[in-house]
Amino acid sequence: WGENLQVRYGAETYNDQLTRGGPISRSPEARQVDFSLYSDTRKPWTAQANLNLYGNNGGARTGSYGLSLSFRPSPALQVSVGPSYERDVTEAQHLVTVPDPTATSTMGARYVFARLEQKTLSLETRINWTLSPRASLQIYLQPLIATGAYSKFKEFRTPGQFAFDQYGKDRGTIGTDSAGSYVVDPDGPGAAKPFYIQNPDFNFRSLRGNAVLRWEYRPGSTVFLIWQQTRADVGPEGNLDFHRDFSALVHSQADNTFMAKITRWFGW
Repeated sequence: WGENLQVRYGAETYNDQLTRGGPISRSPEARQVDFSLYSDTRKPWTAQANLNLYGNNGGARTGSYGLSLSFRPSPALQVSVGPSYERDVTEAQHLVTVPDPTATSTMGARYVFARLEQKTLSLETRINWTLSPRASLQIYLQPLIATGAYSKFKEFRTPGQFAFDQYGKDRGTIGTDSAGSYVVDPDGPGAAKPFYIQNPDFNFRSLRGNAVLRWEYRPGSTVFLIWQQTRADVGPEGNLDFHRDFSALVHSQADNTFMAKITRWFGW
């Protein structure tokens, strides 16, 4: 058995990418811990657990959890399953840049951000089967569900800092229209014009699967037969609901691709 532990620390630094080409900002002080534990790889059954934790002084935090199970009933066959879950929260996800000459403190534009909470759930399955010394079969399958919920819409306050003013709390007002879009008045009764933000919440579901049959019909000459299926579905929900999302994925349209590749070694 074995384990691996890594601890990282990131000091506060300047950041020239947060505003996507706008004023420079700061990246808050951050800490990260990675830990993995794995069992004896010589055994028919093997397992590995992974844990990743991240946080910074700006409110961002990430928790990632993974488990990998592998079974070798014979030297010719290996089956592995790897479920994983990740929750990622950032307090400053860039949304849009709105030109506004009244925003003198940020050089004539408003840099709009929001709190984003993302959740990702996936399950990787692999089968490697050696049928004979010249033939093998590989199967791969990965269902995945990813969601994102936005809240606490805000704007960048001061160049050189990691500071924001939340709409409806620190400045201006925010509401929704009949179409579900957000209506922001950045300075209330001031001279700035209101602007709209389309609801950015998302729910993405996908399924990827493929099977590859390899046959070496003569030394150096090989035939590959490949089948691939993909499914994808996008919804407006920002939350994770396994029953709803899995049902939507199963009933989404499938795209199937079939391919063949033949190589021949002529020799000299």
